Amino acid sequence: MPRISKRIATGLVPAVPGNAGILYKAAIYARLSCDTDEKKNGSIDSQTDIAKGHLDSLRATEERVELEGVYIDLGETGTNFKRDGFERMMQGIKAGNINCVIVKDLSRFGRNHIEAGNYIEKIFPFLGIRFIAVTDGFDTAAADAGERKISMNIKNLVNDMYAGDCSEKTRLQIRQRQDRGAYIGGAMPYGYTHDEGDRDRKPIVHPETGAVVRLMFDLYLEKKSLAAVARELTRRRINPPTVYWRTREVYCAEGQEQKEWCTGGVMACLRNEAHIGTMVLGQTSCDRGSYVRNDPSTWTRRENNHEATVDADVFKKAQELLAAGNGRRSVKKPDGGATKESIHAKVIHCGICGLKLERSTQTRRLADGTARPYENYRCPNSRDRGLESRCPCKSISGTDLDAILIAALKKEFAPFLEKPRKYTALNDGHGTARKKELEDLLYITNRDMARRGALEGDLYRDYRENRISTGEYADMKAQHAAERERLEREHDILARRLAAHDGEAERRARAVAGLMRFKKTRVPDRELLDVLVKKICLLPDKRVEISYSFDMGMMEGMA
Repeated sequence: MPRISKRIATGLVPAVPGNAGILYKAAIYARLSCDTDEKKNGSIDSQTDIAKGHLDSLRATEERVELEGVYIDLGETGTNFKRDGFERMMQGIKAGNINCVIVKDLSRFGRNHIEAGNYIEKIFPFLGIRFIAVTDGFDTAAADAGERKISMNIKNLVNDMYAGDCSEKTRLQIRQRQDRGAYIGGAMPYGYTHDEGDRDRKPIVHPETGAVVRLMFDLYLEKKSLAAVARELTRRRINPPTVYWRTREVYCAEGQEQKEWCTGGVMACLRNEAHIGTMVLGQTSCDRGSYVRNDPSTWTRRENNHEATVDADVFKKAQELLAAGNGRRSVKKPDGGATKESIHAKVIHCGICGLKLERSTQTRRLADGTARPYENYRCPNSRDRGLESRCPCKSISGTDLDAILIAALKKEFAPFLEKPRKYTALNDGHGTARKKELEDLLYITNRDMARRGALEGDLYRDYRENRISTGEYADMKAQHAAERERLEREHDILARRLAAHDGEAERRARAVAGLMRFKKTRVPDRELLDVLVKKICLLPDKRVEISYSFDMGMMEGMA
């Protein structure tokens, strides 16, 4: 990079012997990719000790160096720079609190040679930051920094290759362990355990939970209902998997509150191929620290990997029943058509236990022979599951809910429904002046930021051409940085206010349009509920409580 080389060669980054008059505010940066091994954690202390020792040696040569802070990243990879400690250090640099960065060696700074080189050769010189890698003997303020740059680039490339090699070796080790039947994952599947001394954690059938899994399959083949299986397991006071993994107790003790089994938990156990000794690999993968579910077609199945919990024929029969839809509540559709879309499903909850209500639909034949869809909402905790603590809220029909909702909307928005033109005009004119004011302020801030950038460029040019001293440049640069930071904060505040204003204006427009449709049809639609209603709570005796996210008071506020 010719520009960087020219800067170093012409003395824009002063050599070490001439640095006696510059006050360096140094930040020590240390990184370790693993945070689980105490011996490895000791490496952080070693890194900081080496950096502090170099600080002492700089002071011994009469350089003015102060330690601003130590920034540490534990358990962070060096292949990217999205690290909390590093980002905090960069914030200090941008604020003008740091003008020197010290690391033990280049690999601690980063193992991505492109990004590491970008920081060391472009970003840091532009910001006036001195960079020191102690054990690599690299110092951007040294007279021979230009000669050492080739060596630095080679080391960064080697560090990058090392990171890729380690990643491939780790994947190979995981594949080898899987080939030996190892379980690579978190908690064992319900029904299994493993030998504490077995490093590969090969699944072994647990004597108690394995018996529960076999009972689960037998009950399902007998009753052909997931709900019936869940009720029976709850009646026997068997803890569901989430409770078992937390407490390691198979049964709920007397006097303790029993957590019920759900149909989803039963289905997950019935579908898990681990119960016939099959290990399914490659279901998820890690992408930049986040786990994503892979396409089922890419999964690998290793049969006879471990001891089976149930017989293969029993497992096959259960899958056939699940595929046929047994155990699930069937939804009847009128005349083979699609089930009517629910406008309440997102917002209706139980007012006692807070759960979302379950929706069911069926078709009723009228006296004239025509079919009519019927919709019903019920609290999941209101069903008889053999427990005394049932929710007192039971159910409400979609017809009754619509009638209550229509009456409530007519009452709440009566002024608008009586004089829609007045409020439509208010909405059209509301906020126009405020929006223009925010846009004008944002324009002025953008203009000032552009001018500030031009002034900083002129300042750097004056410094490069030796028109101002290093001390003057540092003082004026700090002033520019403070003013730029103030303008950036002001810009962010104005941008957020303008975005919030636009969002509120859009919400008001949707509310007005929805109420106009409601005035015409007298039937609420889903879009109207989305913008007006925050929550609908069902109470005992079919009483309903409605919370609005946009009410008539907000509509009046447009005046």
